[in-house]
Amino acid sequence: MAHSKYSPSQLKRIITCPGSVQLYDELKPVQTTSVYAEEGTLLHSYMEKYLLSARFDKVQDAEHRAVCTEAAEYIHQYLTKTCDIFREVKVTIEDLPEVFGTADLVVVDNDRETLHIFDYKFGAHVRVDVEDNPQFYAYALGAIDTLNLDTTYKIKIHVVQPRMDNMYAEISYNHLREWKENVLRPAILNAKSDSPKFCPSEDGCRWCLCKARCQACHTAAQEAAKTVFETYSLAKTRAAITPEELAAFYSQAAELKSQIKAVEEYVLTELLAGRKVPGYKVVHGRATRKWKDEVLAARYLSDKYDADPEDLYETKFKSPAQIEKIFKAAKKDQGLQKMMDIPQGSPKVVRDDAEIQEVNPFSSVTEEKN
Repeated sequence: MAHSKYSPSQLKRIITCPGSVQLYDELKPVQTTSVYAEEGTLLHSYMEKYLLSARFDKVQDAEHRAVCTEAAEYIHQYLTKTCDIFREVKVTIEDLPEVFGTADLVVVDNDRETLHIFDYKFGAHVRVDVEDNPQFYAYALGAIDTLNLDTTYKIKIHVVQPRMDNMYAEISYNHLREWKENVLRPAILNAKSDSPKFCPSEDGCRWCLCKARCQACHTAAQEAAKTVFETYSLAKTRAAITPEELAAFYSQAAELKSQIKAVEEYVLTELLAGRKVPGYKVVHGRATRKWKDEVLAARYLSDKYDADPEDLYETKFKSPAQIEKIFKAAKKDQGLQKMMDIPQGSPKVVRDDAEIQEVNPFSSVTEEKN
């Protein structure tokens, strides 16, 4: 199944800001990944493989086993022998075929005449709301159409988020149908129009990959900046701003910082992808030394410096910098220095006239091939 520009996971952004769809088509932003996204993909795969048995013995990481087990226990309370179970099912809204995606789990309880839509969320920092969530509404509509389910059944949507909270909401098919006609369809039609509407907002822009180059976002940030700096243009008659002016500053500063952060992340992503941003390049930031092997280093320090374990450990083995503060000769000790490793620092953006070696964005790819 090809990727949908109107996938359920993108509908919150699209409904809030229909203009973002054409901006995505124009800019074709780079879809970056993260350790959190990769972990989520891994945990989804465990749930798909081991859900029905609820045995995650083959999962090596203890925390991952615990998280998946808790998620499975929540789901199993709704399963009976007569349930129809569909895992990783590809669903499409029949009269809006551009809206399609993959639902994590659909369960049809024919005895209780109930349709369950389960969606796995394994994040630990952002709580996902189940109420009025376009992603889950689209999955429910798509499941009903794709699997030809009975529309008189009760519909329960579940957010399975074991690191925070598991929640569910019950809705009717009529409510879903009204949402589709009054909210979803108008948003898609607007997105396809010649003059789609742009509506910068915290919710709509949070995960938008085009935020850094969106004119509407820049305009909103400029207005925020104007308010911020006008607030601090102090009148001649007073030396301090009022609490009300401070509140006005505070309310606008978040939008300004958000846009600045989006631009910084976008520039870094572009440069790491090998694309040019006039006037800038990527270099390695400062890195902190670490021990290659803490056991060998501890043994070396104990033998050569008669080091007491209390000198070497806090709650964990002390860093190279901490050891050098305790044993002054350690800085020039070549044997000890060879036990240290200096990894590359995280990429950061600087002006291209800075006297720092530029990062080769393709070096990691080359190393993997070799």
